[in-house]
Amino acid sequence: MIQSIKRSIALLIVIVMCLTFVPIFQIDVNAAATNSNVTYKYDGKYAYNWGEREEVATFLSPMALEFYKKYNITYEIMADYTGGTSKSNVPSSEMYKELQSLMKKAHSHITSYQETRPLYKYTDCENNGNSISSFYSGVAIGPAWDGGATWNREHTWPNSKGEGDSENDIMMLRPTSMRENSSRGNKAYGKSSGYYFPNSESNNKHDLRGDVARIFLYVYVRWGNSTNLSNAWGSGGVMESPEVLLEWMEIDPVDTWELGRNDSVQTITGTRNVFVDYPELGFILFGEDIPSDWETPSGMAKDGNPSAPPADSDCVHSYTNACDKDCNKCGHVRTITHTYDNECDTNCNICGYARTVKHKFDSLCDSVCNSCGETREPNHFYSSWKVIKEATENESGVESRSCLYCRDVDEREIPKLGAPNDDKPSEPLDSDTSKDENTNIPSQGDNDENGEQEEPIGFFEKIAQFFKNLFEKIASLFKKKK
Repeated sequence: MIQSIKRSIALLIVIVMCLTFVPIFQIDVNAAATNSNVTYKYDGKYAYNWGEREEVATFLSPMALEFYKKYNITYEIMADYTGGTSKSNVPSSEMYKELQSLMKKAHSHITSYQETRPLYKYTDCENNGNSISSFYSGVAIGPAWDGGATWNREHTWPNSKGEGDSENDIMMLRPTSMRENSSRGNKAYGKSSGYYFPNSESNNKHDLRGDVARIFLYVYVRWGNSTNLSNAWGSGGVMESPEVLLEWMEIDPVDTWELGRNDSVQTITGTRNVFVDYPELGFILFGEDIPSDWETPSGMAKDGNPSAPPADSDCVHSYTNACDKDCNKCGHVRTITHTYDNECDTNCNICGYARTVKHKFDSLCDSVCNSCGETREPNHFYSSWKVIKEATENESGVESRSCLYCRDVDEREIPKLGAPNDDKPSEPLDSDTSKDENTNIPSQGDNDENGEQEEPIGFFEKIAQFFKNLFEKIASLFKKKK
């Protein structure tokens, strides 16, 4: 008996020691392209930036490949979209609308301004490191927030020239030292007199020209509201001109730091900057030829795709509605995105296309869907009933139990001693036919009352149940010993 107790306690100690290593772990995966080995380091669900500044990215990361696979989109599909011919008609082009739709659809979480502070240790470190690399200079800052004493956040698209949630997007909002942020102010990026040249803070040690150009394109397309578009160009805007934008894209190719940051931001918001993964699309968007022998993550500039597809001068495509795939005139097939009121809406607002949806709850105990507000009965997993007030001949007693997940407390009455049988609870006091301590934790695949799959039980919930059973076993062994 003593040996059994010792073994149980030893096992408990080993498990606790192992759990100290659970929150942070690493996964090694090989990207599809040659000579690419990416090590992902996670802290919970957030990935650290694995890349290095000024190391040219010649491959797409595993996370990028999975992203485009998930949305059934390829470079060939995107490159076939028709761009504009000038900054005035680009926002109305097919490519602009399709890329905006993709990045918006994938954008599952929009960051708040305050929320970004602790997230930069993931997005803006280098080589999975422990410090933040200041955007313009590369000096180490943070990672702890010091109230703005030494570093703050730079609106690469100035706050005064943007609108709404776009100004809180961590893709655009970058950590910088106080001096760097003050030096730029809200000047537009450019190379002419009166514009802000992004390499000045590092004395050209770090080339940020391509970085700011690709961030600009992300905000310009992803958010693209009237305020953003009207403040995009010129000395009173954000970027000097489309010509400078594309020149900087070519001169400063994507480095692995940008690619690693794209991965990290995706674990936070769900979306990516497509112009980091496929910078070639920036040239097609403005109707320009893609530079030959240009180093890009996809390698498409070197693999026989040197030019933008010709503008559709022969056919002005015509579709029945926004969900129609085929041009009524020439049969050109496009990628379409159905429109829904929210993530739980089952029917497209335009064409009525029906889809299968799954409501999103924070846990088994959550009763309100995060997306649409639909309610359900919570699925608590209760502990054993415990008497908190003994019953007497003159007064009823009370017993309670608590949920192992959310600590919801459930109470019921214990009949007076000697009370008639019909006053007693309909089920035994030490169990509950639906939710007692012997109820199995629902496994992945179990269905709720609406026929939808419940969220799988998490690792820590299983550990909690294991500890509960272990402690009860140890307690029973001690009782038997006595």
